[in-house]
Amino acid sequence: IGTADDCWLRLQDPTRRASRHHAKLTRDREGRWEISDLCSKNGLALDGGPQVRVLLTPGVELGLGGITLIVESPLLRMLRDLLGRFIGWADERRLNLAVRSVRMAATRRELLQLCGDHDPTLVMVARTLHRHALGDDRPFIICAPRPSESDPERWAEYDGVPRYESGLEALAAAGGGTLCVWPRKPHDFGHVVEAHREPSSRVQLIVCARTPQHDRVIAPLVIPPMTTRMHEIDRIIDACASEVGAAPSEALTTVHRTWLRNDASKTLGQLETSTVRLVLARQ
Repeated sequence: IGTADDCWLRLQDPTRRASRHHAKLTRDREGRWEISDLCSKNGLALDGGPQVRVLLTPGVELGLGGITLIVESPLLRMLRDLLGRFIGWADERRLNLAVRSVRMAATRRELLQLCGDHDPTLVMVARTLHRHALGDDRPFIICAPRPSESDPERWAEYDGVPRYESGLEALAAAGGGTLCVWPRKPHDFGHVVEAHREPSSRVQLIVCARTPQHDRVIAPLVIPPMTTRMHEIDRIIDACASEVGAAPSEALTTVHRTWLRNDASKTLGQLETSTVRLVLARQ
């Protein structure tokens, strides 16, 4: 790998920091891919840290001069498509940052912020990420204040999901799974963050908020309003239909699509839920 003509993977580095023969890909005895630095001028980096040899795993970021390569796999591409459904497909850089944020949160290295104007949609996104990253057999716990009698519909969608008012109790219950903090942080949230940073913690921590906090290590995942994504509605509908194992062209008629576009697209959560219900009803 490098900038020379005889490289198997030839790099185009505008910064001219990549060497002619920068690194080499090999397989180890177990068939896994490794990349090794070939005494290049600017070296090899893994997630920003200098390395000489790296065992490639999906999601890691490799720095070669001024080039960053992201190691992918079929599962990582599925995650990328899923995040495109949540935040949009147009901005490649933003999508790459989202993949990185979710990967770091899933490996318990940092908390993940989900931001947007519609709280239930954020929890829906959190549950979907939990299912894809960890699986339905792991606990999904919500830390939230006691529901208000004046706002019962806010909670109806999440009946059956364990909820705790205490952050530390919620963190303990979420062992091996995901803790979703919504809609407000508990009084003991500072202690939750400290406990989450302990090496023994085995919890993916997701915090839902309307306004992103940019003082975190990883970038927040901002869910844009549907009013800015009208050009992507059909693609979102197709992605939701495919997720439940249906061919979009067969599962939904023109009438269904028109109804989804016009009457069920106020929020991303509403559009996804309505699409899945329609598809399942027709199967």
